Amino acid sequence: LEDKIALRQTLGYLPQSFGVYPKMSAEDLLLYFARLKGITNKKEREEIVQTALEITNLWEVRKKNVKGYSGGMKQRFGIAQL
Repeated sequence: LEDKIALRQTLGYLPQSFGVYPKMSAEDLLLYFARLKGITNKKEREEIVQTALEITNLWEVRKKNVKGYSGGMKQRFGIAQL
């Protein structure tokens, strides 16, 4: 616990259920979250979001509203959040 910043960068938390904007696509939400987290470069933001969606196997449904996702897909979306 000496390097608290490094620890925070590696820890994550995924609750059983979490609120999202149901009428937004996963891609739009992740791009929005990336901007909130200070990723100002558009190309970098798009690359990070694409990678997150590919890793979580959500790339093919990236344009679909999150409310239409299954429970497992919503959890993977939670993992994809930056």
